Amino acid sequence: MKKTYFIIFITISIVILFIIKSRSVIHLENAKPEYGKSEKNEHSQNSGKILKIGRTPSSNAADLIKKYEPLRTYLKEKLCFKDVIIMIPRDYHGAINQLEHGETDIAWLTTASYAENSEKSNLIPMVRPMRNNSEYYRGMIITGRASGIKNLQELRGKKFLWVDRESASGFILPRALMSKNGLDPRTSFEESTYTGTHDRVVLNVFLKNFDAGACHENAVNILEDKEKIEKISIISYTDPIINEPIVYKKGEIKKTAEAVKKALIELDPSNNEHKKILDGIEVQKFIPASDKDYDGIRETIKNVRNLK
Repeated sequence: MKKTYFIIFITISIVILFIIKSRSVIHLENAKPEYGKSEKNEHSQNSGKILKIGRTPSSNAADLIKKYEPLRTYLKEKLCFKDVIIMIPRDYHGAINQLEHGETDIAWLTTASYAENSEKSNLIPMVRPMRNNSEYYRGMIITGRASGIKNLQELRGKKFLWVDRESASGFILPRALMSKNGLDPRTSFEESTYTGTHDRVVLNVFLKNFDAGACHENAVNILEDKEKIEKISIISYTDPIINEPIVYKKGEIKKTAEAVKKALIELDPSNNEHKKILDGIEVQKFIPASDKDYDGIRETIKNVRNLK
């Protein structure tokens, strides 16, 4: 009899344990993860704030706004801002002016505009992008394939286009390249002017409004169609240029800037959602930036500004 009671007791105990464990498993399976809860607590102070980001107008403003929408949404949601606004100024120096006057909190500048204005405008670099596994890019001199222009010397007497005086690939490095080859844009060309964007340089050369122009090495992709791209000929490339920084103005927003920096660096190309954001802005990933990264181009800028 005692043995029978013992077996019954053991059986009941096992059943009770099974029920308890089953309930625990069901509870865990039905529990919904609270994604981002710790981030919401960490960035709750941003809930009533609007983050304003300036972006140098390297191409058409409407296109830039569209391309940067996924990034804007990512920063807004991850850092719990009331809103994030992308602001496109009229020209390259406009992004610097916006920061100086407090119209923006951070800015995605050009390499040259940062290097030349960092000290006097108290700019602090946060990150810089990597593209195609490289921290550098190049400028290039282009012409229409039908123009017959084969080298820099044959640009003499032609009509030439620049992007902006604060564009590393659309002015600074091409100007230095020409100087090394004995060309002075003030006297060598029939006409030269600034378009304001790389896209306009490519389009005007393609349409034969100008004979040649300077732009960054991926600018011809604006033409999209392969046959159209093949109608553009590359005369020469510049030396490598370190990629442009995203910066803030030294002051009270350091904590916000550090949060934005961390969020940008955390964009992981192996994450499908993150990759969509990065691909949209033509960036592989973001890496930390420092002021000394731009010492090399500062010397080039100085030499170009001093050209007589």
